[in-house]
Amino acid sequence: MGEIISHNGVVSRVEANTVTVCVQQKSACAGCHAAGYCSSADCKDRYITVTGASPDIHVGDEVILEGHSAMGRLAVFLSFVLPLILLILLLVLTLSMLGLSEGMGTLISLGGMGVYYLILRLFNGKLSRRLVFTIRKNNQ
Repeated sequence: MGEIISHNGVVSRVEANTVTVCVQQKSACAGCHAAGYCSSADCKDRYITVTGASPDIHVGDEVILEGHSAMGRLAVFLSFVLPLILLILLLVLTLSMLGLSEGMGTLISLGGMGVYYLILRLFNGKLSRRLVFTIRKNNQ
């Protein structure tokens, strides 16, 4: 069913049926020997909630989050590719077909992005059932 992607993380919260895992997201150059001197090297903590986790997982445990690569491709498509296509399409439509000014075309295109992300937010529950991580303890 495709390649598995995995991320190491630390459990930050355990509730009834959910586990929240802190994953440190590093930029491509964060591991560089000059990262301490460069302003582009950054690290950010991301929190991912996993439902239906094993009961033997506790706060502070090192775990591995796993998901299918198709899940990542879907997330990138919905978050970046489709909005870019929609933005360009709206801009071309407003400028060439409707004959509006560049400023008005830009405002309509950006408004379309707001509507798109609002619709995406409304489908959050449906998407969260498709974008599922599994969790297992990191047995080093």
